[in-house]
Amino acid sequence: MDILYGVTGVGMGHAIRSKIIITHLLKKGHNVIIFSYGPAFEFLKKSFKNVHKLEGLELFYDNNVVHVSKTLIVNLLKYPHKFLLNLPKFLKYKPQFVITDFEPMTYMFAKRRKIKVIGVDNISMIKKVKNPKLKNRKAKFLANLVASVITPHCDHYLIPSFFEQAKYPNIQVFSPILRDEVIRAKPRVGKKVLVYTTSQNYEKKLLKILPQVDKEFIVYGFNKSAKVKNITFKKFSEKKFLMDLKNCHSVICYGGFSLISEALYLKKPVLVLPIKDHYEQLLNADFVRSSQFGISSPSLTPEVLNAFFISSTEFRRNLAAYTGVGNKALFRELDILLK
Repeated sequence: MDILYGVTGVGMGHAIRSKIIITHLLKKGHNVIIFSYGPAFEFLKKSFKNVHKLEGLELFYDNNVVHVSKTLIVNLLKYPHKFLLNLPKFLKYKPQFVITDFEPMTYMFAKRRKIKVIGVDNISMIKKVKNPKLKNRKAKFLANLVASVITPHCDHYLIPSFFEQAKYPNIQVFSPILRDEVIRAKPRVGKKVLVYTTSQNYEKKLLKILPQVDKEFIVYGFNKSAKVKNITFKKFSEKKFLMDLKNCHSVICYGGFSLISEALYLKKPVLVLPIKDHYEQLLNADFVRSSQFGISSPSLTPEVLNAFFISSTEFRRNLAAYTGVGNKALFRELDILLK
């Protein structure tokens, strides 16, 4: 079967999940035509042959934080023109199904050509899955708005999520989709703390705060290798990062779904620093906190770090019963939908 698969270029978690699912589809004998852009395009191109570049969405930042309203308005204005630029690329193929990981161009192509479309992404959880009601109304409004315009009416949704209850009959919810390398990994409780952040503003803060705490830290996200006091900066390598993840004491990161999913599966307590007004990250952070797998904090301080480390043994004990992998269940349902 010919399947057109669209992957958003915003955030590498979507690309990593899509690689896992595409690999499964190819093993099942399907012909998968992949469309993406940005870092996700470069990532997928290294693993698959049939990968094509899209004119995709743009992100706009304010102090290293996504400016949601500007990003939404500019992309809505440019969307019709970009869709027309992408359309000839899509028309070269006659897929029986379209799968989209929060990618709107392939979604719209499916709708216009009356092709069944399956949404496989974690962001749709905001509108399609019952989740806690957080107090940040502004963040919730913007998140709902984004979820309402990207891939709003797929025929089916297969949603990896920490939350379990779907709102509608055409939605099925699964535990996170994990890389085989993570599932096969044999973690141990090490002494070093893994830190992952991509905000350049955070480097000075880390250099100021981390030396005040009696722990060794491995920091990814600044594209450099250096040793400063109790901090080891490392350039990103998928293989080395996984090695450090499975052997670390605990994890400090933003509220991104993919890294939190992998850390929890490997029984690592997590200190979550969700990006301000990023509703999905706030929900993920709330899950970690309420499950007592770690803590959530709007900012990093020595006091927050010490409180986290004091409770880390308890968090690890709570994680003992956590399974958190939905690959087989999602693959099984996807295979049924594609029959």
